[in-house]
This record gives sequence, C-alpha cells and structure tokens, in this order.
Amino acid sequence: MVRAFSGPPTSPPPETSFDRHEHEWEPTNEGPIIEDGAAIFLEQCRYAVTKTVDMGKYGLEDIVVGPECDETRSYRFELANIGRVLPSGERITYLASEFDRFSHLPLDDIIVDIEMKGDVVDVDPDRDSGTVRVEYENWRAEYRAKHNPQSDPYPIF
Repeated sequence: MVRAFSGPPTSPPPETSFDRHEHEWEPTNEGPIIEDGAAIFLEQCRYAVTKTVDMGKYGLEDIVVGPECDETRSYRFELANIGRVLPSGERITYLASEFDRFSHLPLDDIIVDIEMKGDVVDVDPDRDSGTVRVEYENWRAEYRAKHNPQSDPYPIF
C-alpha cells in the first residue's frame, strides 16, 4: 500500500466578523433592466469592515479598513399587461395571461419594441407590490411583482 504524504494537517483560518455578516442590500444605480418579458432589479451588499474614527470637530466617521462584500442578487417583475391608445382615444389593455387569445396581433414584436426602444416612466421597486411602466409610441408595458396581481385592467395609461 502506497501512502501519499500531504504534510501536517492544517486547520481552517479563523472565522471573522466579515465571514458571518448579515448582508446589507441596496439597489444598484442602474435601475431596472427591461428584457425578456421582465423588469430585473439588481442589488449589492454594502457591508464592509469599518472602524469608527474621531474626526475632531467633524465628529465620528466610519472608515473602511477591511474587505468589502461583493455579493449581488436580483429580483424580477413579470410582464403583466401591455396597453395602447387608439387614434379615437380609446384605451385597450391586453393581459399577459391572455396573450395567446390575440394571435392576430404581433404582440411579441410589440413587446420587443417596447423593451428595446421604450422609456421607463414609472418605477416602484417594492418586492411585494411594485410596478414598472415602460412606454413606446402609443404602447405601454406594465411589469408587476408576483404578489401584485393584475387587479385593474382598465386603463393603465
């Protein structure tokens, strides 16, 4: 029997406060990413090892003296509906759950145009009840948090 010698046993490095910190999530500055039928929000952890320093007449200030957490996470709102304004001023809303009933309309192409060329006009990033609205020409797409079902199909403009 051949035994490989791997050297003396080593113990793992001691755990630090950084290793067991609670993530402190904050949104990134980009706003939602609109793609593939969703509004996607990115968050990053802002935790860092700091030391409080007395700055004299300027008071106390926390100075970063150790590693910063680089963890990120995301969450998404799904497309809930798209709507448009007709030349007559009438507003029509198409619920995402019923898109297959409107096969005569190029809804997939319209959604791509809204997502690629549209402007984000309203953002509520609340994970439970938030919405994002994107407009392009006479169309508007509305993305909602999963816990915020479509409750008012008329009018979304």
